[in-house]
Amino acid sequence: MLRWLLPFVVSLALAAPSLPSRPLFVGAEVGEVVYPGGLGIAYAPARLLARALGLGLLEFPHHVDLALGSQIVTYPLSTSPLQAAKQGEAWLDQAQTWVPLKDLARRLNLDFRFAQGAFFLGLKPAQLLGVSETQASGQTLLTFRFDRDVEATLRSGSPPRLALIGVVSGNAGSLSATSKPYGLEVSLPELGTPSLFYLPDEVVVAFGTPQQPPLVVLDPEGGGQNPGVQVGSLQGAALTYRLAQQVAQLLKGTSLRVQLTRSANSDPSLLQRAAQGAFAQVFVSLTLGSQTNLFLPAERGLSWIRKGKALLAEAPQPQQSWLASLLAPSGASQRLAQSLAHSLAGLGILAGQARGPYLVLSQVGGAGVLVEVGASSLKSSADQSAFAQALAQGILNYLNESASGASSSVPANSSVTPP
Repeated sequence: MLRWLLPFVVSLALAAPSLPSRPLFVGAEVGEVVYPGGLGIAYAPARLLARALGLGLLEFPHHVDLALGSQIVTYPLSTSPLQAAKQGEAWLDQAQTWVPLKDLARRLNLDFRFAQGAFFLGLKPAQLLGVSETQASGQTLLTFRFDRDVEATLRSGSPPRLALIGVVSGNAGSLSATSKPYGLEVSLPELGTPSLFYLPDEVVVAFGTPQQPPLVVLDPEGGGQNPGVQVGSLQGAALTYRLAQQVAQLLKGTSLRVQLTRSANSDPSLLQRAAQGAFAQVFVSLTLGSQTNLFLPAERGLSWIRKGKALLAEAPQPQQSWLASLLAPSGASQRLAQSLAHSLAGLGILAGQARGPYLVLSQVGGAGVLVEVGASSLKSSADQSAFAQALAQGILNYLNESASGASSSVPANSSVTPP
């Protein structure tokens, strides 16, 4: 008798309790919160949240992305309610995708509370801090700065307008701004068809088609009061800065645009470094280590990258060519790493490769690689010069291969030679 009762008792102990759904007030809409697996973790419909708060939403076969400005939250999809709740994943229930409500609110800095048996979710009020206008490579860029990330929408008309969701007030400069139920609407100048991009706490509206050569951004570690990684007598900040300068000098003879993320005496944050690669075709970050390794990004963090790729197949010309010039095709970082590895192999350096969620690579629109420079390969100034030349040649080889069959300002079969 006890042998028969034991499995029954165990199954009762493991059975998930059934928790009732609760009302959810999100923006101006009303929905419900459920508890997958009965674990007491509140989940809400992803589409409802995106529609009510103006969030970016992209649904893929194996994950779902929700974005607020430059911030993007990715949840793996699970069809098991218990697994989803235990792992903090999104739950796919037939055609409806549910996401963990409190976790999403925390990661996107949303206004979240529970009161009188109901959940409330909304956007925190945002302030427009200012607008600046710049000219760059044939484009007019209007940069809107805020005290937090915001979501925005372009609206056609004469003049075109920019809808800033959740922005309650601020300084629009010479532009006309009108309060709306959803936030602030700004009238834009009539300079052609505008395009929209996101950077941390910024929205950029671009007019015109860029006419410029590829941009290479080099990111040496440390700087300022931060000495970087120390390996033996080598100091990471000083060494990688010298390498970056050498690579930039070697590429100066080509038609490429090359810039460094820092000066000799500055130490920008990882997010500031990453943001400088948002419009780069190549982003190479340099750090010192005991052995040479190449690290590739596992996921992209900038919402416009995913949005742009989703729109690429449907965009008309010339927008499609323009998007393609900013958004690297699938596998671009892997091909850049292979090109760098091939050049380094010419020096007898065998570089390992790995992937990971590296913050410094999270916002690169093109190909991005974090190079761990092996101290054992840099024993002399001649070694360092040879290493810099290998990096420069690897970058140039990658761009030449990418440009084959497409319009590019990189000369075919370009190569670098020591100055």
